[in-house]
Amino acid sequence: MKIQLKWLFIIVIATFSTIVEGKVCPELPALDLEQCGHYDFISFGRIDGELDCKLGKVIFTPITVFKGEGNQSISLYTSCEDGGIPFSKGEYWVVFGKKNNAQEIQVYFCEHSRQQLPDSIKDYTTEARKTSFQDDLSFLKRNFSKKVTNAQELVPKRYEKISPQKTILLLSIGLVFMLVGFVIIKRWK
Repeated sequence: MKIQLKWLFIIVIATFSTIVEGKVCPELPALDLEQCGHYDFISFGRIDGELDCKLGKVIFTPITVFKGEGNQSISLYTSCEDGGIPFSKGEYWVVFGKKNNAQEIQVYFCEHSRQQLPDSIKDYTTEARKTSFQDDLSFLKRNFSKKVTNAQELVPKRYEKISPQKTILLLSIGLVFMLVGFVIIKRWK
């Protein structure tokens, strides 16, 4: 009898001990103009590519841009691991992104970005946020005008990625100038 209970216990543990991963986010403040001010890019659009986990980016085609720049397809950057959004091709999203120094739009799971789900699927984020996807989209349409292409707008300074070869070249030139300056100062003394 003891052996049977032991095996029964092992089978029950093996059956019900699956690894579940989840992300626990702090309470998200309600979407308002102040919260929108924390983001550099706000848009409603479609995901037009599969998430490339190696590069951490996905292709996004804006339908309506509420804040920031982006008329054609752009790259959104997210992590495939903790804190990233699991984008899939063909999904529609309201994206809230922040730009890094290389002007890449970064999006994170624990922020206001939100997927448009079909009516047949229950949106559990509605309970946590107290607003639906349509409520958020209506808020954005009410408070932001649609971006006009090539319109003058005050934008932050652009930073671009520099290739590693160019970085090495610039560091080498700086080192040469420092050595020349050192030699000149030594000769004056």
